[in-house]
Amino acid sequence: MIRIGLLLAVATGVTANVADHPVVSNSLTSTEGTVTTPATPQAQVPEVVPESEDKLEEEVSSSTSTTSTTTTTTTESTTTTSTTSTTTLPTTTLVPPTNQFGCYNADPDLCRTHTGDCECAPDPTIPDALYCCNATDINKAISCADGSWKYIHMRNLTVRELVLNVSNRYIKTLLSLSITDGSIHKISSSLARYSSPLCLNISNNNISEIQDRAFKELRNLTMLDISHNNLSSIPIQYSTLTPFRWLDVRENKPMLCKHLLEAVKHNITFVQEQETFCLTSRTFNWFESEVVIRLQQLQAADQLQQNCPRLCRCELERLNFDLNNTEKKTITAKVNCSGLNFTDFPETLPPDTVTLDVSNNNGEGSNL
Repeated sequence: MIRIGLLLAVATGVTANVADHPVVSNSLTSTEGTVTTPATPQAQVPEVVPESEDKLEEEVSSSTSTTSTTTTTTTESTTTTSTTSTTTLPTTTLVPPTNQFGCYNADPDLCRTHTGDCECAPDPTIPDALYCCNATDINKAISCADGSWKYIHMRNLTVRELVLNVSNRYIKTLLSLSITDGSIHKISSSLARYSSPLCLNISNNNISEIQDRAFKELRNLTMLDISHNNLSSIPIQYSTLTPFRWLDVRENKPMLCKHLLEAVKHNITFVQEQETFCLTSRTFNWFESEVVIRLQQLQAADQLQQNCPRLCRCELERLNFDLNNTEKKTITAKVNCSGLNFTDFPETLPPDTVTLDVSNNNGEGSNL
């Protein structure tokens, strides 16, 4: 018996062996030897001593009829054998395509080998998934491929202004929309009302502007990836996007710290926060110059301000990381309460304060 091993393709690229499936050979020959189909017994024609010419003809006729019946039986047996040996192999089991954030990302090789007039095609290994290559119009590209899709990934989309007016026909069932690796200057308009995507990925498109209303109707959105663009702000209205939890803003060189701080205050989790930076400005308090800082420094500065004594000025002096545990971090702070006519030391100070300046506080009854 021949055993055929099937491979089960999964979204993460990991492969696993599926249980062997027995297959009946069409040739009735296996690696263990040749199987011979038993011959159908032939009817025995008795030997007849001809008594007369008429009787002899009658016996011959009877013999011929018996042989014909035997041939018919043999033919039926052969037909049965042929039908039994025809086996349809099961198709490869398909698996859900999303990563831990609910995002579908098509295999880049699909666009390298894509052919045909239609810019979109069903993903050969992912159910309900559509990938598109080198498109210039979202609706036109998607409508070329018939079907109802839960996952769409468009690569190399080239438009100066992307208007997110994707047809309701697709948005109603869509769980993940990715538009990546293209050339887009601006995103305007908004998706249809009550659009269903849980994940929106618009990374690596050279985007420099996204209108505030662009994502306002994404009421189910949990993950937004705007990494590797030229954005300085985050176009999210947190009050209307209750389920929103994850944000990727890496490699947006002019991303301003005040927008990241707003996300921090709404308990948003940053993807790979160790690689997330922001730009301070002269109008943004706590910092005296325009510098690029890590997200951890911004979070520490925010915590420092919350613990700063009233009227005093608090600044980060040093941010310390445990090399064996990057999640563990401590800060040292300096607190300036000079020239405020204080009569006593502040009742509370930020944790790990190493410098306290209370000079020029000579108020009446001062203990300083």
